[in-house]
Amino acid sequence: MPSVYFPSDKGLLSATGRYAESAEYAIRFGAIVTGELFVENKDRGRILRKHGPLAVDMETAAAAHVCYVNGVPFLSVRTVTDTGGDSGPEAFERNCERTSEIAAEVVKGLLRAWTRA
Repeated sequence: MPSVYFPSDKGLLSATGRYAESAEYAIRFGAIVTGELFVENKDRGRILRKHGPLAVDMETAAAAHVCYVNGVPFLSVRTVTDTGGDSGPEAFERNCERTSEIAAEVVKGLLRAWTRA
């Protein structure tokens, strides 16, 4: 691989930008840091300083890698179920259903914009 980063597909990014102009939900663009461990509070500051991500997760790089290997356009859509101030299994359970609904709506909207390009 030429880089440790998996860039998003330019066409999908462009479509998402078009969709974001009229989307019901705020859509932010930026980096996601992916790791293989849950991020402990003591590590959050270091990760933020070093990478400046919008989010940290455990899944995105694996999906991006599969897309990269197979030549499939890639874009990650993430909704946040827990934050540094509201973290843990309780926050995840409390927010999971709603964030999943939002993610589905965003994906449908960006795919509509992508197929119209």
